Amino acid sequence: MVVKVSTEIEIDAPAEEVFQTLIQFDKWKEWNTFIVDVTGAKTPVVGEQITIHFKDKFALKSASPIILKVDPEGKELRWLGRGGCCGMIMDGAHHFECQDKGDGKTRLLHGEDFTGALPVLMPSIMKQTREAFEELNTALKLKCET
Repeated sequence: MVVKVSTEIEIDAPAEEVFQTLIQFDKWKEWNTFIVDVTGAKTPVVGEQITIHFKDKFALKSASPIILKVDPEGKELRWLGRGGCCGMIMDGAHHFECQDKGDGKTRLLHGEDFTGALPVLMPSIMKQTREAFEELNTALKLKCET
């Protein structure tokens, strides 16, 4: 079973600028209030493993996903994080897509598709995840609009 967490926000900045901000991992700690640091790469490269350090309501945590897609033309970034043996506990396919609205504005689609037992058994975690993604979206909007 797949549990989807989907968010979106409109950003008053061109899609190219929003995408460039997203792929500058070494600068995330300057603006990102959810994923507070990324190590392993300054910018994403398909096939590389990164380590993301993120805050939830209780602690600083980390995960080490693999970059699946970096598409400057389509302005899309994807990674896959694995939790537990063969994804039985939880896997998360994370995505960002910057859609050009044609008027100097961007629609950011940001979400994650979760599989495994944990997302199904603990819906409260999915609610917290949605809230954290919305926080990240708002921080990105502020960064790109100022």
